Amino acid sequence: DEEIRLLDGILDAQQWGLELTGIRRRAGLASAGDEAQQAASVAASRAQRELLLNQRRASEDLLATLSGAPAPSFRLASGSLPADLPALPSGAPSDLLQRRPDIASAERAMAAANAQIGIAKAAYFPQLTLAPAYIGSESTGLANLFSTPALIWGIGLQATQTLFDNGKTRAGIDYAEAGYRAALASYRQTVLQAVQETQDALNALHGLDAARRQQDEAVRNQDKAYAVSQLRYREGLDSALALASARQSQLAAQRTLAQLRGGQLAASVGLLKALGGGWHNDSPN
Repeated sequence: DEEIRLLDGILDAQQWGLELTGIRRRAGLASAGDEAQQAASVAASRAQRELLLNQRRASEDLLATLSGAPAPSFRLASGSLPADLPALPSGAPSDLLQRRPDIASAERAMAAANAQIGIAKAAYFPQLTLAPAYIGSESTGLANLFSTPALIWGIGLQATQTLFDNGKTRAGIDYAEAGYRAALASYRQTVLQAVQETQDALNALHGLDAARRQQDEAVRNQDKAYAVSQLRYREGLDSALALASARQSQLAAQRTLAQLRGGQLAASVGLLKALGGGWHNDSPN
């Protein structure tokens, strides 16, 4: 909305310049080419305005879907960009990344695959059932149980099949270990991807911050230039066309600054997403 507002101001200044150029052309002070060039600038700004309106409508429809409302009935009130960006922590600790759903899912998959190895190995050790045919009063104690004359070991076929299964259990262990290695590789790749996304967002924020500081200086200089042009126009030293041109340059610099601020906010959202939904600065004040 702020960029659209600034573009509307640029359009007004360009339209004013077009009218002044037309007057100068009719007076023989400007050529038809000058007027055509100014008209082209007006048309280009109008096209940019339509593109911005389309982007706003698309963002509005996306917000409607995210909020569970029908897109045709959802309207977002106009507003300005926040003056301040979210405060960043001095460092992004790795434990913040563990809150990401993809990392949590990959970690649980790796743990489950690791558990499967233990299950496969457990097949080597069947449950052995002690089944005494007769347990009298003399065998009720654990020490007496194994000395009971009538004790029958119920190992039977289960243990025999487990120990002599033509490599089936060994193959199951190999399969479980391969699954664990695959889950481990997937987990590692997921973590690396999360670290990359976090670093990209941080780099974007740092780069945009440097660009914004430079653009702040450009806006201050354009404000001074426009103020001087106004003074010269009132004193009859500059034409109205020069004043309109200075106003266009001032608004164009402000629009670029608004774009950089929007980029910083978008990069902040990207960092929030990369960190799994935000952060808490628990450091002492």
